[in-house]
Amino acid sequence: AAWRDRDPLADPRVQVRTNDARSALLLSDKRYDAIVSQPSHPWGAGASHLYTREFFTLVRDRLAPGGVFVQWIGLSFVDEDLLRSLLATLRSAFPNVRVYRPSANGVLFLASATPLDVEASATAAIAATPEDFAAVGIVCAEDLAAALALDDAGTRALAEGAELSTDDRNVLATRSPKVLRAPLNSDGASRMFAPYEPLIPLPPELDASYLVRRLAAIGLPERAAQITASLPDPPRRLAAQASLALRAGRFSEAARVAAEASAGDPTRQDAREIALAAGAPEAEAAAETGATGPGAQALLQARRAAALAEPDWNIVRLLDAPLAAIDPRSALSSEATHLRARSRLASGDPAQARDGMRILDGLLPRIRTRADLRLRAQLADAAGAISGALSTWMELAMSGEAESRAAAVASGRALARSARATSLSEPEREAWLRDFEAVMPIVGGERGHK
Repeated sequence: AAWRDRDPLADPRVQVRTNDARSALLLSDKRYDAIVSQPSHPWGAGASHLYTREFFTLVRDRLAPGGVFVQWIGLSFVDEDLLRSLLATLRSAFPNVRVYRPSANGVLFLASATPLDVEASATAAIAATPEDFAAVGIVCAEDLAAALALDDAGTRALAEGAELSTDDRNVLATRSPKVLRAPLNSDGASRMFAPYEPLIPLPPELDASYLVRRLAAIGLPERAAQITASLPDPPRRLAAQASLALRAGRFSEAARVAAEASAGDPTRQDAREIALAAGAPEAEAAAETGATGPGAQALLQARRAAALAEPDWNIVRLLDAPLAAIDPRSALSSEATHLRARSRLASGDPAQARDGMRILDGLLPRIRTRADLRLRAQLADAAGAISGALSTWMELAMSGEAESRAAAVASGRALARSARATSLSEPEREAWLRDFEAVMPIVGGERGHK
């Protein structure tokens, strides 16, 4: 539980009932607005019967008018045939099925008896409960669009001719364990979905620069490049290319391509902001005069104040309001968020550090870097949120380059052993130390291999 971003059981609206989900639906005539199924292993005796035509039909019959069914599956549990079978089985019960991919290694199926018009209603839905959506990384329509991997036409095409999974012939139960040696995984799913890309052509109202940067951030750079290459308008395409270069840390390329986009269309705000984010001198000169807007001017001033030999965090704090007002889709948003959070950390005030965590947590579900996560761990430590700091160090220890992972393990172990960890019970402290010890051989093995 300590590793979770949020404890779902802490929500007072949640009621936990221990029962077989399928039996519970069979024994009830209640109708639901949404039913979510997330069994972990499709071949397990308690899970395999949640992937069949009979179960999907039961779910459909227990949905209220306009209700939706959401089904998750990990891409390491299926191959192409099994995923097509699951799509076909869902479509045998639901006439409307979409696939969403909010992360590279898993997909969510959204199914309904009524047509799904998610994107059209996205902006209004986000505006109604912005905090709820922001907590899962959705602050604009582009965030939702980026997660759409297959629309209804795509699922129909992929499902055509695939074998259905039934109670009598449950293909996921019998075949899924056999594909573990050669599963579909992220790369296979990307190749499978690419011919049915739902965002080509990209609607003109969507911010292409942000959308492709968002896709790259969740580990789908090939899809981002495919959408970028499809853009017919040269300045829009160049701005998207510059955005991808910025995300990849190729700052000189980002600045050069952004300048080309601006030359083709001088009104492109996204291109000017990408150039400034990349540190282009011409973009800094324009921002200094206010020509790129108040947010860009404030960011440049804050950047320079933070880069002093002795950073002037008071200046950054004075600029907090215009930094906070920068559009979250802007290429400047990540740096602005980082500067605001760092200014809180520099204050030495635990309450300010906690506010820095709040600010940074608004960015992390959407676009994150290892630098963001390290800052998050430092803020949590300074705020006295030791479990939060340890969980962030553990997240850093679980992925990335071996040397960086080893540094995260060292930081986590040092914190768990420090006097600052006295807020933890002794069993909690020992559990964290065991967890970091368990990660060490993996990291050490990778370093030895390199």
